[in-house]
Amino acid sequence: MTTLQAGTIAFLLNLCFVSCQIFNIEEYGAVGDGITDNTLAFFKTMTACSEAGGGQVFIPSGTFLTNPFEIVSDIVFFMDAGSSIIAYEEPNKWPSSSKCLICGTQLNNVTLTGLGVIDGRGSSWWLNPSQERPSILVIEKSSNLIINGITLQNSPMYHIVPSKCVNIEIFNIKILAPPSPMSHNTDGIDPEECQNVHIHDCYISNGDDNVAIKNGCKDILIENCIFDNGHGASIGSITEDTVSNITFRGITFNNTENGARVKSQPG
Repeated sequence: MTTLQAGTIAFLLNLCFVSCQIFNIEEYGAVGDGITDNTLAFFKTMTACSEAGGGQVFIPSGTFLTNPFEIVSDIVFFMDAGSSIIAYEEPNKWPSSSKCLICGTQLNNVTLTGLGVIDGRGSSWWLNPSQERPSILVIEKSSNLIINGITLQNSPMYHIVPSKCVNIEIFNIKILAPPSPMSHNTDGIDPEECQNVHIHDCYISNGDDNVAIKNGCKDILIENCIFDNGHGASIGSITEDTVSNITFRGITFNNTENGARVKSQPG
């Protein structure tokens, strides 16, 4: 049994406990009309979940507009069919310091799952590619992360960024953005300084690297995925530290600029 498998099994056993407590965002003031700002409702829901020691945060059917918010440990973030979380389209409505729509740091036991859509609505950001732009999901310095079932689309920048994390499984998700140059730098999944990562059975069609393995990663397996449009499977370009034991297998490339490539500079 690999370390990743052992971590996943331990986490699934933990779900048997935390999933018993359900925190519906509508009970904390969320309104899924696509107009109401739900940032405070997400904050209140996450606070209640954290204070209870974990649980399931439930996103019902509806369109929930929000500014950036943070998730917590010991959480199952479940998006029901017909649910969507949308960002503000206008860059000036985002907080100036934002680097992600959904953020988390120093977390343990986090699952994002369901049948919903997280939409970064990044088209206005793409008009100014030199501008610093936020990603949809950034998780840092965390362990036991599972992402499955959901769709992430139209990020202003990258879609999923795990950084300095261990034990990650990402499967059966979709990542969607227009092809380059319309949505430049909308990478799909960009692990950085991560260990024990399994990405499988995903469909990724975007405007830059479908998956890019960055600085300091090791023990990464990407398999049985479809990469459509995009720039393909990349190692680098940010690899100041060594990357090791990186495997891509069973990948279907449709309309990508490259298959697999190493972008790091020599030396």
